[in-house]
Amino acid sequence: MWRRGGASAAATNGARVSRCCEGCESRRTPREARSGLTLVDSSGWLEYLADRPLAAAFAPYIEGRDPLLVSAIEIYEIYKIIRRDLSEVRALEAVSALRRAMVVPLDESLALDAADASLANGLAMADAIVYATARRHAATLVTADSDFEGLPGVTVIR
Repeated sequence: MWRRGGASAAATNGARVSRCCEGCESRRTPREARSGLTLVDSSGWLEYLADRPLAAAFAPYIEGRDPLLVSAIEIYEIYKIIRRDLSEVRALEAVSALRRAMVVPLDESLALDAADASLANGLAMADAIVYATARRHAATLVTADSDFEGLPGVTVIR
């Protein structure tokens, strides 16, 4: 059933600069600026890991050469869903697969950005954290979640 089993500084132009993860100084960037980074939402990881119908559509993003980001909240979501539906062992295997990506922790600044994104776009908390993480790193957010439809920097796969 599982496709993958194991470990497989200064502000400018009013942009906020913050240290969000080890060795990373990031700043809010204009919506049209993209860094080559990709953040696959938990919906995409679940499709891919469980070899669901959209797995092949997410594979180029997950298996590609572009660096991947994962929001820490995605680890929670993926672990919880797979543990609930299958087993703890499968859930830990899935989390292990996420290690290919750089995990971005939630800090105070990102939490505030997520709250703003939630208010502006009507996103649920976890979705807002994922969206704010992608925006902070100028990453393209790739998802199967229609709640992100129409937002800048988002690719919704159907």
